[in-house]
Amino acid sequence: MGFDIGVIERDYTGNEDRSWIGHRDGMDSARSITLDPSLFTYPAHFVKGAIPSGIALGKVTATGLYGPYDGGGGHVNEIIQLVVDATGGTYTLTYSGHTTAAIPYNAPAAAVQAALIAIGGGGVINPGDIIVGGGPGGLETGPGQELGAPSTHPYNIWFEGALADAEEVLTADSTNLTGLSHTASLADVQGGVDVAATDGRQVFAGFLLSTTKVGYAIPGGSDYATAAKVGAALYWEGIVKLHRLPVFAGTLAGVVDAAAIAAARFIRFEA
Repeated sequence: MGFDIGVIERDYTGNEDRSWIGHRDGMDSARSITLDPSLFTYPAHFVKGAIPSGIALGKVTATGLYGPYDGGGGHVNEIIQLVVDATGGTYTLTYSGHTTAAIPYNAPAAAVQAALIAIGGGGVINPGDIIVGGGPGGLETGPGQELGAPSTHPYNIWFEGALADAEEVLTADSTNLTGLSHTASLADVQGGVDVAATDGRQVFAGFLLSTTKVGYAIPGGSDYATAAKVGAALYWEGIVKLHRLPVFAGTLAGVVDAAAIAAARFIRFEA
């Protein structure tokens, strides 16, 4: 009798982290709920198509579906979209009078982020003050795409931390790009503003008990398609360790605040 031993690879969302739960009490009384994935933001709230356990939730009054809790004073940070349409060459970005080194037309998001952090010899934009996602740039050449069609994979540039309300203008120089369009264009998608939900999610309901798959990667892209509704479990009573709860880039939606702590009748919070 023989055994066939092989390696099986799976795309897993990551290790489950429930270290924010202080005691098993309450886990067996979690309520079944339905999430509305459209209310969660990629990549702020989820990566690899999954929303992590420990995100604070609120219930939408009109639909009965759940989304990220968004109490009074949630903050949405500055977001700028960068579209690079080229087949070669480089471009530069300038912020507050300082210009990046040359960035390849098809550079990954991490390289664009590193170039911005390095401007002025460092210190103009500090690590943690800016996050770049999406991309890469360049013209579409894949199956089903007309050669030279505009890129459908723009970069999103999030201004965080000290630059959350950035007022300086980010500009692009396309001089050294090549190709049919050879442009690097910027659009202000969202200004830094203080907002709060008014659809019912301003009332804290509890926490997502388990990391929950809500979408899948779009082939050839860096964004995720999401399902319309996803079943999940709500942790609404027990003990919660505040310092173990997840935090999210670009928004405070999904993060427990003082108002949520005061309203949680059946949860005891520990520092």
